[in-house]
Amino acid sequence: QTLAPADEKTAAPAAEGGTWGGAGGGTVAGGPALLCVWANQQFSRGRLRLASRDPDVHSMIDQDLLRHPSDLLRMRDGVKRSLELLQTGAFDGAFDRITVDLAGRAIDVLRDDTAIDDWLMQTVTDTGHISCTCRMGAPDDPRAVVDPAGQVLGVESLWVADASVFPDVPRANTNLPTIAAAERLSDLIRDAPPSTDGLVEPPGTA
Repeated sequence: QTLAPADEKTAAPAAEGGTWGGAGGGTVAGGPALLCVWANQQFSRGRLRLASRDPDVHSMIDQDLLRHPSDLLRMRDGVKRSLELLQTGAFDGAFDRITVDLAGRAIDVLRDDTAIDDWLMQTVTDTGHISCTCRMGAPDDPRAVVDPAGQVLGVESLWVADASVFPDVPRANTNLPTIAAAERLSDLIRDAPPSTDGLVEPPGTA
């Protein structure tokens, strides 16, 4: 969450460039500073649905962030801790003003749990770790989309080898887990024997 943008001249690039934006990409003195709160472990579950049979049409994604009470509780606690830190005055000499958004609203608008919850629901966003839309699991698991070898259940010669197969969102950056999963699954696909029709046979079925 953005809590400390600087003056209008340097805050504008942040608004145009996204959450992590800033003057000169955040490297120029005088740019906005961000105090961010996020939950690495989340219990809310979103949905991905196909919008069309056309593969070039973007799918519909509803992340449904903070629906689970535990997610909202922990984010609220994080905001409260951030407010306590800011209200110590330790940052007063470093910033012209400290606000909760680029509109310039002061931090005192987050006066109670209701105000914090409302603000969170209006401003919460993801940290780029969207995953788990093709959950890996046992073939008899009704939640699974791919088996432990990455093959799409019920579809021959089709595998998924990216962050989609994670059963849960990793409590860390998704880069390394995605590389590890893709390397392992690609090995399984490469080593699978060809089927009689010339297609790759699912691992473990030969």
